[in-house]
Amino acid sequence: MARKQFLSFLLIFSLLISCASALAEADDDDDWDDNVDDAWEMEHPLHSGDYAYALLDDGTVEITSYGSADTEIVIPDTLDGKPVTAIGERAFYYSLSLTSVTIPDSVTHISQKAFSCCFQLTSITLPSGLTAIESGTFDLCKSLTTIDIPDSVAAIADDAFIGCKALQSFTLSPNHPYFFLADDALCRTADSTLLLYPNARKPRTYRIPDGITAISAYAFYDCDLLESVVVPDSVTQLPARAFSGCSALASVSLPDSLTEIGTAAFSGCSALTGIRIPAAITEIINHTFSGCTSLATLEIPDSVTKIGDYAFFGCTSLTSIAIPDSVTEIGANPFPRSGLQSITLSLDNPTFAVVDGALVRKADNTLLSYFCGRQDAAYTIPQGILAIGDNAFAYVDSLQSITIPDSVTSIGHSAFLFCRGLTDVTIPDSVTSIGNSAFSDCSSLATVTLPASISEISDHLFFACDVLSSVNIPDSVTRIGESAFASCDQLHTIDIPDSVTIIDHDAFQLSGITSVSIPNSVTTIGNGAFSYCDTLTDVTLPGSLTEIGYMTFAHSLSLTSITIPASVTFIDNDAFKYHNSLTLTVTPDSYAAEYAKANNIPCTYPDANDWLNN
Repeated sequence: MARKQFLSFLLIFSLLISCASALAEADDDDDWDDNVDDAWEMEHPLHSGDYAYALLDDGTVEITSYGSADTEIVIPDTLDGKPVTAIGERAFYYSLSLTSVTIPDSVTHISQKAFSCCFQLTSITLPSGLTAIESGTFDLCKSLTTIDIPDSVAAIADDAFIGCKALQSFTLSPNHPYFFLADDALCRTADSTLLLYPNARKPRTYRIPDGITAISAYAFYDCDLLESVVVPDSVTQLPARAFSGCSALASVSLPDSLTEIGTAAFSGCSALTGIRIPAAITEIINHTFSGCTSLATLEIPDSVTKIGDYAFFGCTSLTSIAIPDSVTEIGANPFPRSGLQSITLSLDNPTFAVVDGALVRKADNTLLSYFCGRQDAAYTIPQGILAIGDNAFAYVDSLQSITIPDSVTSIGHSAFLFCRGLTDVTIPDSVTSIGNSAFSDCSSLATVTLPASISEISDHLFFACDVLSSVNIPDSVTRIGESAFASCDQLHTIDIPDSVTIIDHDAFQLSGITSVSIPNSVTTIGNGAFSYCDTLTDVTLPGSLTEIGYMTFAHSLSLTSITIPASVTFIDNDAFKYHNSLTLTVTPDSYAAEYAKANNIPCTYPDANDWLNN
C-alpha cells in the first residue's frame, strides 16, 4: 500500500512540475489545484468505520460508499468530526442486507441511484433538510412499502421510485408546500402533475382526479395490480411509458382532450383487450402498444398520420387492423411478432397497398411488413418489389425459406431478425446493400449466397446464426462489419477475398473458426475480432497489418503460435490475453520482438529455433 501511495505521489508531483510554466501564466491556478485534489480524493477515498467518504468544498462530508452487512443502520451526522451533508451517487447501491435506514437531518443532498437495488429495504427516514429526490434514487427497492416526504423536498424525479413493487403509500404533511396526494397518488402542486401512483395500492381501479393536468413519465409504471383507469379531460398528454408494465390493466378510458401518447405508453399491458384512440391523436409512436398480447381490437382514427417503429410488437391477438388514408408514414415494421393476418386499406389509398400478404409503400415499392400471423413456411416476395424495409420479416419463426426476386435492390436493417426457422437464403445480384443485423439470430440458417454487388458485410449481419457453416464473401466486399459473424458456432472456415481492407471489431468473436488466412489487402483488424474463438488454431496475418488491437485474439486458447509481420508497429497489451501456451514468431529487432520480451511471451525467429530470452 505504501508503494502505491508513493507512486501516486510521484505521478501527481510530476504533473505539478510539467504544468508549472503554464500555471505561472494562467489565471485559474486555484481551479487546477482543485481538479488535482478532486482526482486524488476519487482515487483515495477517506474511510470512517463502514463508510467511505469525500470532503466537499465547504469542509463537509459526502458518503461515497457503504461496506457492511448490517440490516438496520442509522447514518451518523458526522464522520471524523466533519458534518455529513450529502450521500453520493450509488453510495448504498446493491446493499442487499439493508432493511431500514435513517438519514440524519444534516443531509441536504442525496445523489442519483444512492439506494438503487436495495432489494430488502422496507423503510427509510429522510432528513428534514432534503431538497430533492433524484433520478433512480430508490429504483428497484422492491420491499419499500411507504415513504414520508419531508416539507423541504421541492423536486422529485419521474423515475425516482421505478420498480418499487411493494410501495403502497406516501406520507405528506397537510400543508406540504410542493406536493399533495390525490387518492394516494403523489402529485406536484405547481403544475398539478401526477408524479407517481403507488405500485401496490390495493384498489384495482383508479380515476385520475379532475384538475390533474399532466401525468409524468413512469407515473403508473409496472403497477401490475391496476385493472382499470380513467383519464380525465384535464389531461392532454400521456408521456413515455406512463402505463408500461401494467400487466393487469384491462380497461383504459382516454379523453378526447388527449393530443399525444408517448413512446411505449402502454407497452407490456398484456391484459388490455381494446382501446379507443382519441380523435386528436396524430401519431402512434414507437412501441406504444408493444407487448399488449391481449389487444384484439383497435380503431385508428382519421387524425393519425404516422405509425411508428414496433408500435404493435408482440400483439399476438391482433389479427387484423384497418389503416385510414390519413396515415402517410409508417416506420420500421410496426407489427413484428403480432398475430396480423390482414390489413384493410381503402381501394384508392394513395400511400400504401397490400400485396400478397404484405404491406407495401407505393412511392418506392418497399415491402414494409409481412403479415406474420399467416404462418407461411415459404414465401416468395412479389416481383416488382424494390426494397425490403427495416424489420419487414423480423421475428417470423414459421418462415423456412424466402425467395427474393431480382427486382430487389436493398435489404433493410434487421429485415429477417430472429427468423429462427429460416434455413437458407439466396440473395440476387440486384441487391447492392444489406442493412445491419439483417439475418441476426437466424439460428437455423445454414448457408447463405451473397451477391457480388455488395461492398460490405454489415454490422451484426449474421450474429448468432448458430448453424451457419457456409458463406461466400464476394470480391466486391471491402469491409467485414462489427460482430458480422460473432457467435456463429458452426462457421469453421471462411475465405476472405483480397478486396477486404477492414475486419471490424468483434467480427468473428465466439465463432467456430478453426483457421483463417487474412489477405494482404487488410490494413485494419478491430478490437476483439477473433476473441473467444475456442477452436482457432491457425492464423495467417498479412504483411500490410500495422496494429493488433485490444483483445484481438484474447481467450482463443487453442491458438498456440502466430507469426507477427514486421509491419506491425503496435500491439495492445491485452491482444493475446489469457494465452498461457502461445508462441510468437517475430522478426529480430521488430516491434513484435520487443513486445514479446516486455510481456514475457515466448517467441521464435522465422529462420531459427532459438527462443528469445525474456
